[in-house]
Amino acid sequence: MNTAVRIETILRERLEASVVDIEDESHLHAGHVGAAGGGGHFNVVVVSPQ
Repeated sequence: MNTAVRIETILRERLEASVVDIEDESHLHAGHVGAAGGGGHFNVVVVSPQ
């Protein structure tokens, strides 16, 4: 399971989110300090009743 899928699964389960939009922006940070660690850079939009 990749990072974006894990993030989406957790947000949907814990926040009962009706919308989860995850955009992987890791490619925009290539060469930056810390990017080699593989943590990823994501833009996330969540719609939840909570």
